[in-house]
Amino acid sequence: MPISKAEISALFGMKPEAALRYLENKGLRIRTDADAMQAVDHAHAFGFANLARLDIAQDLVNGLREGLAAGQTPEWFVKNLEPVLRKKGWWGSEENIDTDTGEITTRQLGNPARLNTIYRTNTQAAYMSARHESMLANAEYRPYWRYVAGMDAKTRPSHARLHNRVFHYLDPIWQYIFPPNGFNCRCRAEALTEQEVKQRGYVISRTDSEVVQQVMTGEDENGRPIFTPVNGVRFSGPDGQAVTFFPDVGFDINPGKEVWKANLDKYDVELSRPYVSAGLAGPELTHMLSDVTQGNRTGEILAAGVLDAGEVATLGTTGRTAWLAEHQLAAQAGAGTLPTQQQWAGVQTVIESSTVAVRAGELLHLFRQLDEGQWWLATLDAGLVVNTFAPVQASTLDATIRRGTVLKDAR
Repeated sequence: MPISKAEISALFGMKPEAALRYLENKGLRIRTDADAMQAVDHAHAFGFANLARLDIAQDLVNGLREGLAAGQTPEWFVKNLEPVLRKKGWWGSEENIDTDTGEITTRQLGNPARLNTIYRTNTQAAYMSARHESMLANAEYRPYWRYVAGMDAKTRPSHARLHNRVFHYLDPIWQYIFPPNGFNCRCRAEALTEQEVKQRGYVISRTDSEVVQQVMTGEDENGRPIFTPVNGVRFSGPDGQAVTFFPDVGFDINPGKEVWKANLDKYDVELSRPYVSAGLAGPELTHMLSDVTQGNRTGEILAAGVLDAGEVATLGTTGRTAWLAEHQLAAQAGAGTLPTQQQWAGVQTVIESSTVAVRAGELLHLFRQLDEGQWWLATLDAGLVVNTFAPVQASTLDATIRRGTVLKDAR
């Protein structure tokens, strides 16, 4: 049975909406060596090993968001994603042959166990991010945080050693040990008052030092080992003995501290553009438009288009990715010119394949006909943020051409 929102709230002591906000803000940073992903990658982005296709990543992300919103189980995630991934050829395993050495290596793609891990790890990170937000908001009254491990046969010994350890919320240890601390980690944190600490007999620990170890995470093309630094901490336990803890590779950062959007400039246009399309048609834009109309200010951004190399050269831009920004949407809403989400789908077409482009000062005006001949204008600032997106008359196009520098005119 699906877990209800009420059950999630009771279990984690936070609003499911906060977890959804974290999950929806996460970008995509696809790595083929996910075991060696930097910790910041895990905190800021969905990490899927051996995956270099943004369209498949978007399928996984959409499934995660839908599952978390509905309180679904990992089994639901596997059942819904398996046919999609099979259809796209990302299932089972594939063999790669080194043309120089003849060595055959097997690369694991999708399977039920892997989907289960993806779902549990990413949703746990979302829940714990929201938990961290809730605990910080109440830190004045509950300033001591207790680490809680599952304490069963599945609990990692290193995580079990942290069980019932209590630190002040400002102790630097929480930069590294706030759960999750590895794939399928089920640990959590609990906020306590000073009185609760005394009543339960807990001893407040303090971080003695921060330490780093180098972990071998693979080999390069010449067979030399690749090492990844992992941040850890050393502290003294109640018995006075020193305890050293290292999270798993890639998890030595608090996932609730910050998130960012994918840097699409690093991906091929063919990979980036489907990701942009999915974002404009999906829950990210839905929530942005909802926040704008309700007067909420979240500072959200969302990719609106990706220019190819030819367009970058023609338009003279310093980057390739154009963005929607919440404050600009709010400005259009205030002027009564905010397009609907269905209409916003056209902004990508205008940006990526404009018919007419005119530069006027710091602004870049891109025109294209949509909707049976209707001209639409997307105006970008120097940072490629969409200032306006609106239908215009042909006279507006002509006036813009007269007062600016025409970069292209393919009419």
